Amino acid sequence: MADLTFPELQQKMQLGKQKKQGVSYSFRNVEDITTKFKELDSGWVLKFEDCDPIELQGRLFYKSVAIASNGDEVHKAPGYAELSEVPVIHTKKGTTIQQMQVPQWTGAVSSYARKYAVQGLFAIGEKDVDEYPVEENQQQAQGNQQQNPNNQQPQQNQV
Repeated sequence: MADLTFPELQQKMQLGKQKKQGVSYSFRNVEDITTKFKELDSGWVLKFEDCDPIELQGRLFYKSVAIASNGDEVHKAPGYAELSEVPVIHTKKGTTIQQMQVPQWTGAVSSYARKYAVQGLFAIGEKDVDEYPVEENQQQAQGNQQQNPNNQQPQQNQV
């Protein structure tokens, strides 16, 4: 595939959510997104910078930054996920079981932060932006911009 502009890359990176066996909701994960990116052979490079945890109001958040570059341009977007206690399951017998070990949980949280970073970078949303209706005031604003292409206000005569 020929080298893409960044807006073209964002457009080609749109992918829907999947429903997997045993899961009752649809989702996408960072692996699905990076696999799609690799398949495009777009001329762009994608990497992630994982930052130290950040404390905000007594809560820890994991930060990851998705970075797309092609030699001339660099685009970045951050993603955050809360690094909380490992979730537990309460059984009918009254016992609690951790859903995973602490290192596994930390990896899951970092993957979640990466997913939100790369979704932000490529503007991956629930629907294609072309499917959203244009509101009347947006149409008027677009019309005003076309009449005054430089977005300059007409100058008034001063006395």
